Amino acid sequence: MAGRNSHSRTFLLLIGLLLTLCFPLWGCSLFDGGTPSAPPATGEVRVTVLDVGQGDAICIQTGDGSTMLIDTGDTATKAQLITDLKALGVTQLDYLVLTHAHADHIGGAQAVIEAFPIKEVLISPQAATSKVYTNTLKALQAKNIPTKHPAVGETFTLGDAQLTCLGPAQDKYSDINNSSIVLRMTHGEKAFLFTGDMEALEEREILESGADIHCDVLKAAHHGSNTSTTDAWLSACGPELTTILISVGKDNDYGLPGDRMLARGETYDLYRTDVLGAVTVVSDGHTISMTSEY
Repeated sequence: MAGRNSHSRTFLLLIGLLLTLCFPLWGCSLFDGGTPSAPPATGEVRVTVLDVGQGDAICIQTGDGSTMLIDTGDTATKAQLITDLKALGVTQLDYLVLTHAHADHIGGAQAVIEAFPIKEVLISPQAATSKVYTNTLKALQAKNIPTKHPAVGETFTLGDAQLTCLGPAQDKYSDINNSSIVLRMTHGEKAFLFTGDMEALEEREILESGADIHCDVLKAAHHGSNTSTTDAWLSACGPELTTILISVGKDNDYGLPGDRMLARGETYDLYRTDVLGAVTVVSDGHTISMTSEY
C-alpha cells in the first residue's frame, strides 16, 4: 500500500507541475504555444473577443483572409495581444478600428501598428491629450497609414461581410464614452453589433436616427456597465438577439459588469471574458457557433 500511495503522490505532483506550466498565476492565453490557427473557411466569418483583461480587443476574420481589429486593450496586455493575433493567423489588418480614446481601448495600438501592415485606421473624431493617444497618432503618422473618422451611415466591406457605422453622431461629448465608433456587421442572414463604450446617450441617438440595429450577437457596451445596454436598446435589437458578449477584466475596480445590466441580460446567453477567457463566434451566414477558452 505504501508503494502504491507513493506512486499516486508522484503522479499527482506531475499533474500539478504540468498545470502550473500551462496556467501561470495570472492566467494563460488559449493561443499560447501552438501553430497559428487556420483561417475561417470560405464563406465564414470568425469573431474573436480576446481576453485583454479590463479592456476591449475584437478580431474579425473572413474566409478570404481579410481582417479587422476593433480596439487593442490596454498597454499592460499589448505583448499578449500581438502573440494572440499572430496565433490567430493574422499577418495584416485591412482595418484597425479605435472606437474611442480611452487607454483600455487604444493602449495596445502602437504595438499593433508596429507589428502588422495596416491598410486603413478608423478612429473616433473626439481627440484626447493623453500620452497613449498622442503616441498612437505619432505611430500612425510614422507609418503613413491612412486614417479617417467614419461618417454615420458609411459602409465598409470585409470579405463577404459588410459593416455600417452607426455612431457617433457628434464630434465631441462631455463623456468621451459616447464618442465610440459603433459598427453593425451583416454576414448573410446574421448580424453583429460592436458598441465600444457607448452610454445611454449614444444609444438614444442611434435609436432616434432610425438605424437598423437588429442583431443576433451584441457586444455589450462599456464592459457591461449599468449605464449602457439599456432596456430600450435591447428591445430594438429584436427577437433575433440571443447572445451578448462582455469583454471585462477579473476583479476590476469598477464593479463591472453591473448587476442591473446583468439582470437586463438574463434572458440572453452571456459570454464573459472574465469567466470564459477568449470567446470565439463563427458565422456561416445562416448559423452561429460559440466556443470559449475555458
